[in-house]
Amino acid sequence: QDYHGQVVKFSGDAMTIIFPLDEIESGRSHSLATAVRRAGECALEMQAKMSHFADIKISQGRASLSMKVGLGVGEILECTIGGALGRWEYVIGGHPLVQVGAAEHHARPGQIVVSEQAWTVAGHFFSGVPIDDGFVILERVLEVLPKVPATSLDWNKIPPEQRPLAEKAMLCYIPGAIKARLDKQAEWLAELRRITVLFIGIGGFDYESREIGPRLQNFLQAAQEVTYRFEGSLGKIAIDDKGTVMLILFGAPPFFHEDDATRAVACALGLQVVAKERNLMMSIGITEGSIFAGPVGAPNHREYTVIGNTVNLAARLMEYGRGGSIIISERVKTKAGSRFVVEDLGNLSLRGNSVPTPAYLVNGERGVQDEIFNRYLLHDDPLVGRKAELEQMRRIAAKVRKGNFQLLFIEADLGLGKSRLAAELVREWMMEGGVGYGSKCESYGQQVPYQGWREILVAIFGLTPSFSREQKIAHLVTGLKELVPPPDQPDYWLDRLPLLGDILGMTVPESPFTRHISAELRRDNTFALVEAILRYQANRHPLLILLEDIQWADDLSLSLAA
Repeated sequence: QDYHGQVVKFSGDAMTIIFPLDEIESGRSHSLATAVRRAGECALEMQAKMSHFADIKISQGRASLSMKVGLGVGEILECTIGGALGRWEYVIGGHPLVQVGAAEHHARPGQIVVSEQAWTVAGHFFSGVPIDDGFVILERVLEVLPKVPATSLDWNKIPPEQRPLAEKAMLCYIPGAIKARLDKQAEWLAELRRITVLFIGIGGFDYESREIGPRLQNFLQAAQEVTYRFEGSLGKIAIDDKGTVMLILFGAPPFFHEDDATRAVACALGLQVVAKERNLMMSIGITEGSIFAGPVGAPNHREYTVIGNTVNLAARLMEYGRGGSIIISERVKTKAGSRFVVEDLGNLSLRGNSVPTPAYLVNGERGVQDEIFNRYLLHDDPLVGRKAELEQMRRIAAKVRKGNFQLLFIEADLGLGKSRLAAELVREWMMEGGVGYGSKCESYGQQVPYQGWREILVAIFGLTPSFSREQKIAHLVTGLKELVPPPDQPDYWLDRLPLLGDILGMTVPESPFTRHISAELRRDNTFALVEAILRYQANRHPLLILLEDIQWADDLSLSLAA
């Protein structure tokens, strides 16, 4: 701040500082050189102060901290993007950040490396040593500028009647983890937390294009919506020499879930859909572990960040997956792998890791039918006890095979054998020649309409992830043609095809019938359509519909089941 600089981003143990042109000097030819000189002088003083941290005492003994600095120059893009749930991100980008990243990579601990462009602008005010690729190690300043401190917000100078509006505007940029503490008037807290980390690299943005602002906005708002749907937190979005990178966290306050690893992988798949729809390439590394989570910075400028080997490993996995892959660590695979189709990549040699690291490629979401029914059918351990419950289930199954509709509800506390009892029902049902479809309600899907029925209809209509939207619609049309329509209304069920799009989460062009109906009529007709589909299936063969974990079902799924 003493050198008219502004810390705009913290990224783990790094920070980005800009030195804007002074408004008074902006019209002068030497103003750019002045900004570079201030940046250089600031970097030299920062390195001088690092001597205080060359030998420090920590709980495990002693440690030495050092710093590298890269310096670049030029025009940058500044924009505020996002807006989902009222959360906005301040983002800067452009070629100067590429210069800075490359310069920092050329630097050794304790060094300041200046880009060729910055040295051309103000090198004659410094003394330095040229190195590879036009970069220069900055050693000292030849002529010191007078300090011109940057101004910061003075809350007391804001008129009292405008302060609520100013506070509302500032809160839009504050992460939920911090806002929750502010709402409770709690202190900032640094802690070790178990967090699942997504480190995301996005390619395809042209920061020299005039359309870059709207394109960034369109992407980030959609990415926010996916992230918040799974109750994750958008930690960072930054633009540097690596391109556009995002950090998303699961398990950061105020949200914590037992299935955060599963949510993280599902979120990653959703984000890749967002990227693909916008002709972007997205690579994602996902790890899980205990990491530092808390505030960094000075009293007048702090950010919530995460630091640790777990974050670094996620970044390395993202780099390995360049080309659009999702790579997960062994711990994530252990916790979430059964829900997804994963491929063992073996032990990878990653930059910064002395020991080969096990990693896995995510190829998509496992079909719920495979996951549920295969899991149940693979049970070969005897069912101990539960004789009365098992006999009751068998009587119910026998009634269904005789053509009677039956509803069976299995309820018990966690760990008392609900799934094992259901497994026995599925196994015996299939052995008797019955047909079954199942769906697993996810805790992160409570805001998804009909989530409990989506996979059931996917299986009934034979849809696969490899199908295009047109192929899926064609399969739906074929299936609906099997249903018997009311007299003199041959297109009755086909007119209701768009209603299946509501359940399946896909866009189906509205029909003349569905285009103008009310929300209530749309729901009632959707229920009637699903009932007709299930009756058709049940008339062909005894039918079992299994809804697992319905405590997580959305209201529409429960109403349809009832």
